[in-house]
Amino acid sequence: MKRDDDDNRLYGMEIMNWDLSDLDLLVLSACETARGEETFVGGLRGLPTAINIAGAKRSLLTLWPVDDAGTAAFMTGFYGQLASGQTYS
Repeated sequence: MKRDDDDNRLYGMEIMNWDLSDLDLLVLSACETARGEETFVGGLRGLPTAINIAGAKRSLLTLWPVDDAGTAAFMTGFYGQLASGQTYS
């Protein structure tokens, strides 16, 4: 869904309208993706709530600033382990 005032950001109100029920794991590998800046639906906040409402079974987000090299190393290792048969739980 594209917002009228599109600023190339992803907002919780957009995600809540998506059907993510087929996703077993949703990964957002960027800085502070789990921090709630936006308030909606009775005071529930941010992307984690929106992802949950949209139906994703699990999500991997971060509360803290992360540098690009650290994120790349973590994601490479994480997906490498998944590719070798490890589970993410």
